[in-house]
This record gives sequence, structure tokens and C-alpha cells, in this order.
Amino acid sequence: MPRAAKFNFDYRKGSPWKYEALISQFDFPIYKTEDQIRQEMSSSDYYPIPYYRYSEDVVNTGIRDVQGMSFGSLSSVKNFVISDIRSIYAQGVVSDKGVQVDRHSPVEVLYIQKDKRAAKYPISEIYKQADARAKLQADVTLQVLEVQAALLACKEEKVLNFNAIAQGYTCDVVADYLHSLGVHNMLVDIGEIFCEGVNPAGKGWTIGVDNPVDG
Repeated sequence: MPRAAKFNFDYRKGSPWKYEALISQFDFPIYKTEDQIRQEMSSSDYYPIPYYRYSEDVVNTGIRDVQGMSFGSLSSVKNFVISDIRSIYAQGVVSDKGVQVDRHSPVEVLYIQKDKRAAKYPISEIYKQADARAKLQADVTLQVLEVQAALLACKEEKVLNFNAIAQGYTCDVVADYLHSLGVHNMLVDIGEIFCEGVNPAGKGWTIGVDNPVDG
């Protein structure tokens, strides 16, 4: 702690710090003895709060992959996808195993460190990778359909339906993004279907066909 109390906190020596992270202008070690550490870890009320580090490299890699994609006449969708990726990652994305805390732990928050600051987030609001992909897929689908509606509104004298194009193209966009994440086993269903690899049971994907007739 600073030698002079020049901050507006109600703090008493020996009591726990209950405010947000206090950032020093320089690094300094705080040492505990091995006995102190063992005693704290064996205490019944010892529940460490998880800390995660935000990786800008992961975000930038995903964005570069999207920037390299061709969106054709739907070029406006590209900026939306990039913005959505940033928004999803900003909220926090962890592996599909989720946030690892003791099942008896009352801890309901975690900290995500960006640069030298750590912000507190409810664990329930952190995306798993599968949930993040589903969110991106849903957002992109809605955006493509909105662009489709705008195109139709501009050409009211003609009756056109871009639905098949929008659905098929959205499947390709989502599949390309999943490939950029290293995913090779997937089934993307947005009206049109894209299959690759195997299902969670290790078998080929099974899909239904409305009218399985040749021609």
C-alpha cells in the first residue's frame, strides 16, 4: 500500500481489500511464507477468483481471416462481422470446458485482464467457444437477411427472392470463419446446410431431404 493515504477508500490494515484493482505505478513483490499459503489454501472459505488474460492476437487473427474473405455484393456485411467479432471477444470467450472453478465455490465472477487492468465479469456472461460461434452465426444470418430486405425495397417493381443465395452464402461465411478457428467437424444449418467431418459421436452427419428425387 502507498505510505501516504491519498485515495478515497475506507481501508483498515489487516482487512481484505474489497474494491477494484489498485494499480501501482511500479512493480513490487508481496511475499507470503509457505505456511501462510498452505493455511489459506486449506481454509474452508478459500475460493480463488479466476483470472483470465485477454489476447488481442486471437482477436486480430480472426479479423484478418474475415478481411481476406470475399463478400461479393454483400460487402457491407464484412464490416458487421468484424464489429461483431470484436464485441463477442470483448465480453470474454473461454474454451468449451467453461470457466474452471470448484463446484462448491460460491464464486460467481471472474477477472479478465487487458493490459495492466483487470475488469470483473459475471461468469454467466462469459461465452464458451461454441456459444460464441452460435452467436456470430445468428447475428450474421440476421444481418444478411436485413441486407436482402433492403435490396428488395430498392427494386419494388421486380419480384425477386434472394433467400437461397443469402442462406447459402451465409453458410459459406460461417464455415470459412470456423475453419479459421481450426474447426473441421461441423454442421452449419441456416436453411442451407454445410457439412464437414464427423458429428460428436464420430460418425458422418445425417440430414433430411424434403423430396429425395433425382433431377
